[in-house]
Amino acid sequence: MNIAAWIFILFRQPFRIGDRVQIGNVTGDVIDIRLFQFSLSEIGNWVDADQSTGRIIHMPNGIVFTQPQINYNWGFYHIWHEIPILITFESDWKRAKAILTKILNDHALEITDTAEKQIKAAAKKFRIHYTSLIPEVFTTVKDSGVHLTMRFLCDPLKRRSDEQVILENVLEEFAKYDNIDFAYPTTRFLIILAKERLERNRNRRLLLQTSDCFFNFVKNFTRLNQCHHLVMIIIKRSIYIKKFHVTTNNIFSFCYAFSCFMNSEI
Repeated sequence: MNIAAWIFILFRQPFRIGDRVQIGNVTGDVIDIRLFQFSLSEIGNWVDADQSTGRIIHMPNGIVFTQPQINYNWGFYHIWHEIPILITFESDWKRAKAILTKILNDHALEITDTAEKQIKAAAKKFRIHYTSLIPEVFTTVKDSGVHLTMRFLCDPLKRRSDEQVILENVLEEFAKYDNIDFAYPTTRFLIILAKERLERNRNRRLLLQTSDCFFNFVKNFTRLNQCHHLVMIIIKRSIYIKKFHVTTNNIFSFCYAFSCFMNSEI
């Protein structure tokens, strides 16, 4: 079966030396095709993005009859790539989108022209049709902010380097504006609830203290026999009340002071 598959690879050419392919769970660049097997230079796996791992994988030719082959280069040499950018809801997302669009146009303009020529050539053999090859920025809303997705064509062998150049340009441009910030998971809503709960508990404790002082005030006031006695005591102690606002804090302060005074004098 391997020999039959070798003949199939030579004449049908599902891939050629130099192509980047994915067969099953293995992805790599084809570096050799022989009678019984072909060899791939592995990419990905534990290495981030499409970078080489340094391993050579030998696969039997017969696998092309049992596993689908995904070719990154055949027919249409470029692939679509997307870079997500998440900014806060408070950011000027329209300005951010305009910046991303300009960066993509400056970077991918030459690639787009080349891809259009390849599409026309590939369309003669495959049913490939794209309404537009121009880079675009799509807008969606996520839990943590406004999600802007940059979609553009790139060389499959240069996907990581292209992404690095674009992201560095994005960081440099966003740094020029104070009203554009990257978003990250936040717990601001939970913190607000915690502050409100703390304030309610503080008010509840203050109300309970005020009630206790008021009851002490009433209790001590009933211990006085005559009202003029209270007036004389107040004058004697030089307590002058010019204006009194009926609030929780005033009631609490007055009742507390009066209770202390009564407990000390009577």
